Parts: sequence; C-alpha cells; structure tokens
Amino acid sequence: MSGENSDRIGDNRKSAKAEGLLRKLRSMARLPVGDREILATRLGEVAAKTAPSPLEGARILFDRAWGPENAHWQKRKRLVRIGDEPAPDARDVGSLVSSGQTWAHLLETAATIMSEMEGGNAEWLRDHQIRRMLYGTSLIPSNDNSAVGSGDTEELISFLAIKLLSKIDSNSRLKQLFGVLANSPFWLTTVHETTEDQNEALQRLRHSTEEYVAALQGVALPKKFTSKPPSYGSRELSWSWPEVHLGALVRPFKKRVFIAPSELTSVHRAIWEEDEEQDAHQDPNRPVREGLIAWISSIGGALGGWQGDRWQLPDLEFDRKLGYGWTEMELEDFRNVFLSVRPIGNELGLWLQIEADDNPRFIPSLYGYDLAADVVRERQPWGDFYSLMLADEFGFHAIEWSEWAAKKTSRKSLISLGLPSKQELQPGNAIAFCDEHEFNDWTGDAGVGAWLHDMDHPEMKAFLLGLDPEIRFAPAQPQNAEIPVPCRDETIAGFLLRTATSEGQPAFTELLDQAKALSDAGMGFHESLLDKYRTLISSIE
Repeated sequence: MSGENSDRIGDNRKSAKAEGLLRKLRSMARLPVGDREILATRLGEVAAKTAPSPLEGARILFDRAWGPENAHWQKRKRLVRIGDEPAPDARDVGSLVSSGQTWAHLLETAATIMSEMEGGNAEWLRDHQIRRMLYGTSLIPSNDNSAVGSGDTEELISFLAIKLLSKIDSNSRLKQLFGVLANSPFWLTTVHETTEDQNEALQRLRHSTEEYVAALQGVALPKKFTSKPPSYGSRELSWSWPEVHLGALVRPFKKRVFIAPSELTSVHRAIWEEDEEQDAHQDPNRPVREGLIAWISSIGGALGGWQGDRWQLPDLEFDRKLGYGWTEMELEDFRNVFLSVRPIGNELGLWLQIEADDNPRFIPSLYGYDLAADVVRERQPWGDFYSLMLADEFGFHAIEWSEWAAKKTSRKSLISLGLPSKQELQPGNAIAFCDEHEFNDWTGDAGVGAWLHDMDHPEMKAFLLGLDPEIRFAPAQPQNAEIPVPCRDETIAGFLLRTATSEGQPAFTELLDQAKALSDAGMGFHESLLDKYRTLISSIE
C-alpha cells in the first residue's frame, strides 16, 4: 500500500494561498484601477448566478456581506457590474471603490455563496473561487506562473478533485463511515493462507478493483471486522481508504554497474533447479547469492572476495574479453503513484501519494522498447521486476533479468545494454550489480504526499505538472496519448485530465466502486453491532 503522511490528515484549515491573497488585498488602501474593473466584472458574474435576477443576486451578496440595512448598497455600481451595464471607467478614480478591505470582504462573501451553491467541500470551493476571481489582477497576474502554476491547469485539477469527491459522496456512504470510525474505530483484517500475515491477502487484491470489491462483498475472500486494535504495525484506519494505482513516475539516470560474468548463468540455473526439488518456498535471492559467492571466491586475491565483513566485487573496468567489469549503464528508476480518498476533517479529500525511496528498482533502458512503461502497466504495484536486495554479507545489489522481461525483449535490446555479444541471459540471472549505497534518492524516506486540491505543496506540484522534463509519468492503464492536454505530456496532471474525458473514466470508476464496497461493508458491520446490542438490551427484564 502507499505511504502515509498523517501530519496533514484532518487539516481542515483554510488554504494558506487564498488567505494570503485576501490579507494582501485588505492591506491595499488604494487598489490599482485595473484590478477594480476586473473585480467589479467578476462580482457581477457571481450576482447573475446567485438569483434569477442579477440585481436580486447583487442584493443577496450585499445583504450577506453587511446585513440587510447597509449603506454599501448605495455604492453597488461602484463595486458590482451587472449584465449590460456599461463598464465602469477605471480611469475615473471616483467611479470604483478604491479600498482593498471593502473589495476583500465582498469577494470573500461572494466566494462563500458560490461554494454553498456548488455543494461538496465548502472550504475548497471557497478558496477556488477566491483565486479564480483574483486571477488577472495584480495579486495573481495572468503571466505569473509562480502564482497559478501552469496557466489554468492547476485550477482544473483542483476542480476535478472537487467534482470527483462530490460524486463519491453522493454515491457511497464513505463520509458516514469515516464519521463512525472517528468515534468508534474498527478494523478489517484477513489472514493470508501461507504467511498468516493479517491484511496481506486483502492488500494484494487492492489494486485489482474487481477482485477487491468482490472480496469486500464476501464473494472471493472471507472478511473479518474487529473492534480490537491491531497488535502489529500502524493503527491507522487505512483499510477504509479507497485507493487506486495511477501509474509511476519514471526517471532515467546513468550509473556505474558491474556487468555480471556469463559463467553465472549455468550456476544460477543449476542452483534454482536444485532448490525447486528440495524446497517449494525457496528464497528467490538464493540463486544470485550462492552463485555470486562461488564466482567471487574463484577470483580471490586482491581483485575481490571476502573483505572486512562483506563480499566485495573485483575492482576491474569492463573488459569484453573477460566478459565482466565496471562500466556505465543507462537505467531507469520509478516510483509508484497512488490516489486515495481519505478523511479531511468532516469532509472527503483526495490524497495523491508518491512512494518512498525504500526499495531500489533499477530497470535497464533498452533500445526500441520502453521496458519501464511495460513494467508499470503490467506488473505493478505488486510486480516482480525489482532490483534484488541481497543478503547483508554483500555490499551491493543485483539488477535481475526476470522471466517476464526476457519474454518481451529482443536480442538487439540486450546488446544496447553493453553486454558481451555472446552472453545469453536466462531468467533469474543478474544483468549487473550496483553499489548498495548509491540509491537514486529523489522522493525521500517518506515519499511525497499531498491533497490533490493543495497546490501550495511545491514538491508535489512539480511532480504533478511535470516541471522536471526528465521525469515522465507512465500510466497503469492505457490512454489515448493523442488527446491534447493543457500541460506537459506524460505527466500525472495529463493522465488525470485524460481520464476525466475518457469513456468510462476507468481510474475514477475504480475509486468509486471501492468507496461503495468499503462503506457498505463497514457500515453493514457497524449497523449489525447496533442491532445486536439493541436486541440484547431489549431482552433485559
């Protein structure tokens, strides 16, 4: 499952960006004349949406701001432009109110009214409306990307989050379930048949939504709720959070690696076959480990072997005649991206999570074949193509050649890695080895997580909008890449926008299906407990 960031969960404060804009507006004794005209027009648009008559809407706006008997109504034309009224002449200083404090109060009132009309999370909608009405003024210049991100894309993503949450809220009992869990927590547990790890079986189904929903409905996997807090791991109620795997961020890099010798091929295969005969649950790292120890031992001397408390690789540059040695290889690393619905105060929130740097996955960058994208689409998040973390007796990791990758890769692609032309890789072999201390650290020990509507998170905004052109997003589900999007291609933002316009909206539908199944199962358990104790209490004489 994706990582957590509990410090931000439950934070229902007003957006720092919107509050900062209003504070700056209030401090302006004389608003620039161009800003006044923009705000008068925008407030007129709000008035037109508030009531059948724009004038009536303006009256509602003023009454909400200053009460029914307010002197500001006499200045209505200096604050709100309605319908076909001639545009106020901004050059005439006396034609429009100058006080930023007056504009800020009316603007905040208008944003509150609009958020109430939209429904859903009032705070988010209010902040969205404030930024929308101020866009183009001196506070949010239309050409200032630092203020609003990539044009209006940031606002589109925020609005998409709001609409998606509104749909989930209307079609599930998830908000009700979160409310119950806040005061009467309970947990969903399962037991894996082989490992006996609670919750493992359910989590492995989590990103196969159809099977997961069936499991929650009791069709494919027995479910068990308990009021007893788990004795292992976190006590967070993350089981109740619907979650989908969107894909992964892929980052290319060059790394010094040790090309594995061809002699290891037969050693790996022989050990693997022997293990399979003796033990059905053998350690999958054992073929690499034992074959490597045998090879390093055969080299001996000062070139490598047991040094200090670990096995070390020989310090040799790659030699094609020898078939092994250190060289530079183009690799790709990736971090899975998840979208989940979580509680934020009394509302629903969309949490975007990029996983942590806790497991290196170095994928060869192959000629003519995007292996990383295929791995993400077909094998993640529970795939088998990872760098092998060898035992503590080694000071390095192995980049494995998996059976799945071997079936999909051409000989030309292998040669592009710089491997000896005569070397034949077998599934389970190591392509190369790399230093264990040289992880490609770019998302940190805790990963990167933020509310999807929160564009004040600079690191998440950079990942979302693809501000680093070297990092690309590989979707877990195929999409029509020909559909243009108002942001960089191959980004999380682009994926979300294409999903919103695609038939069936797969990722969003999966999130909704999980929300329904989770809330129905959870509320069913809670309601059955209430019925049980109600009956027992009624029978007391």
